[in-house]
Amino acid sequence: MKKLMLLLMLVIGVLGLTACTVETEMTINNDGTYTGTTVSYMGLDDLKYMIDILPAETFGTDETTLAFIKNIKTDAEFEELIKASGAELKSKVFDGKKCYAEKDSAVPIEGTYTQEAGYTISATCFEYNFNVKNYINSMMESYGIESGDAEVVNALIKNINMILTIHMPSEITSTNGTLSKDKKTVTFKYGLTGDNIVLYAYTEGGKQGSGTISLNTGDNGYTTKKSVNIIASDKITSVIVNGEKVKAASKVFLGKDGVYNIKVATANGEQEFVVTKDAKKPRVKGVSNGTTYNKAVKIKFSDATSGVKSATLNGKAVKSGKKVKSAGKYTLVVTDNAGNKTTVEFEIKK
Repeated sequence: MKKLMLLLMLVIGVLGLTACTVETEMTINNDGTYTGTTVSYMGLDDLKYMIDILPAETFGTDETTLAFIKNIKTDAEFEELIKASGAELKSKVFDGKKCYAEKDSAVPIEGTYTQEAGYTISATCFEYNFNVKNYINSMMESYGIESGDAEVVNALIKNINMILTIHMPSEITSTNGTLSKDKKTVTFKYGLTGDNIVLYAYTEGGKQGSGTISLNTGDNGYTTKKSVNIIASDKITSVIVNGEKVKAASKVFLGKDGVYNIKVATANGEQEFVVTKDAKKPRVKGVSNGTTYNKAVKIKFSDATSGVKSATLNGKAVKSGKKVKSAGKYTLVVTDNAGNKTTVEFEIKK
């Protein structure tokens, strides 16, 4: 039981690092300064999830104690254990899930942001531009996390839900969040997924953004997915795909593989994009996976939609039409511009 108490105390300490929900509330004043608080919450299911994906030594206890925690069935049982440990927690329900935080865990925030740490804040403008990939990479570097553990880090971060509430000094006229009835408060709910997160809220006479528009396909314009996300600093007013007007939303749905011309307009800008959707792997002829040949083979490969980006045979670059004569085992890897990959392993015996 003593070990269990120590574990619970440790878990309470972990709340500030890993949580199911991070709730931040910020009030922006007329002079552009801000004040607020941030509280991190964790649910019982989130704790069990952490025990599943993190090594036991992370918690400083044995497998038996961790198994005991994992076998807790209800929030009521969990709360009884917390009370027995002497810890004081507060609870809150997010999307039907009860989560917990230390009673006095609210972290105060205050200051003035002007294009710093991803924020731009003034009396008439709130903007937040957050690059998820850069954050994950910097965190791994700061804590000395090896690349082999990147999958665990990503899983933990993607399990976090963010709730940000902004109180502006006057009525908000443009935002991509959920506006309150008095139109002075906006709430953003988002997860740390994707490449880039853009949040904004402007009042009358505010900056209204820069007109910046981009797609989550990055610079190359290729995707394997059924949809692409539009990232805009202003409210999207119109979207035209291959000459046809579609719903003005931050997501554009794609049909069959092919080229899509997407034109996006906001109140302060307009931009055109060419997106190539390719969900099919490159085609390989002349050799088949798992096959053994008793003669020379001629390798051919192609990709009809996005084109072949690279091809290697046993790790060395190779061109389509290559004739392979020597006996041995071979691995052919062909990758197209959208990232689809075909791997063929074969052998020649003479």
